[in-house]
Amino acid sequence: MQAILVLVLVVLALLGTALIAIAGFNRLRRAHQAVAEAWAQVDTQLQRRFDLVGGLNEIVAAATTHERLALTDATTARLSEARDQAERVVTATAVQLVAIAEAYPSLHSSENFQRLHEQLVRTEDDIAASRRYYNGRVRQLNTTRQTFPWAIMASLMSVGAARYFQIELDESQVPVAR
Repeated sequence: MQAILVLVLVVLALLGTALIAIAGFNRLRRAHQAVAEAWAQVDTQLQRRFDLVGGLNEIVAAATTHERLALTDATTARLSEARDQAERVVTATAVQLVAIAEAYPSLHSSENFQRLHEQLVRTEDDIAASRRYYNGRVRQLNTTRQTFPWAIMASLMSVGAARYFQIELDESQVPVAR
């Protein structure tokens, strides 16, 4: 009778361990997938901003014939791992384009310029919201990785910490509606 009790306890312990392992695996995979999904949303917004800044650059270049800002550094950086630097370049370019347009009243009042500028401002808001969502998913994954017993599972699964997305900008560098 005692042998059966010990056997039942061993089976229950193994079953409990297996359930914890499965739950840990699933929890870490869900958290990792949520981070990837959130980054895809951020990346979509960043690409939209990049396209809008390129459109603004074309309008400014066409209207002024000599004011064209180089986006080649940002293009190269967007394709590499230097995302933070690329986003700083794109944001700085957007600010410069708006400043140039301010110097040319006919350009600033252009319907195409105004439409693109308004879309850029909305996209900046969308980027901020997407970045907050992404960073929340990163926080959730990183917290899960650091708590017991999930830390053991994360180590066994080689799940590393995710990096927060932040760009150090002055508030004066973010395009605003006029």
